[in-house]
Amino acid sequence: MVKLWKKAVSFALVMGLVLSMGMVSSASPNAGSVGGKNSPNAGSVGGKNSPSADTVKVGAVGLLGSSNGSISINASLAKYSTVLKALNTEAGLKKILGNYYKEGTALEVVGGPINVEGVAPVTVEFAVEKVAKGDTIYVLHYDSEKKDWEVIIPNAVGDQYVSATFGSLSPVAFVKAARLSGEGNNDGKSPKTGEF
Repeated sequence: MVKLWKKAVSFALVMGLVLSMGMVSSASPNAGSVGGKNSPNAGSVGGKNSPSADTVKVGAVGLLGSSNGSISINASLAKYSTVLKALNTEAGLKKILGNYYKEGTALEVVGGPINVEGVAPVTVEFAVEKVAKGDTIYVLHYDSEKKDWEVIIPNAVGDQYVSATFGSLSPVAFVKAARLSGEGNNDGKSPKTGEF
């Protein structure tokens, strides 16, 4: 009789834990399309600035919106094929970044290149899959008039989110800069405690 009682109590505890975990996840504001198609979180994967089901996407980059509403993105880059080759090598990226490049930093194109079309100047919000809050992101923009790349520092970077202001529009790529492992500070201090 005691064994049956222990089994019943154990089963009740396990079920309580399972149900409580399920309730927490379904109450999350990021629970997807809970609430229906017209819910403020319908299709959401991370909040108001995250890509939704109706986000226009080209590869790993989506267009969330712009300050003047007349922006589009596409993959038609044939006339820029020569200048886009610089994005394929680390040496090319270092040259484009110039003084923004820090020694001991790994560079990775995490979005694009894409062609951005519309009326400038404009602030554009992008959904970039491989971007996380706290990442160091540079927006590379090819200025068709100057015939050269320019580096744009984003207005904001979040989880799958980049906002940047453009003076003109044409090809854009997103580059993530990350410290190489083992390339911490060289002052001999512990990164966690600040002690020697």
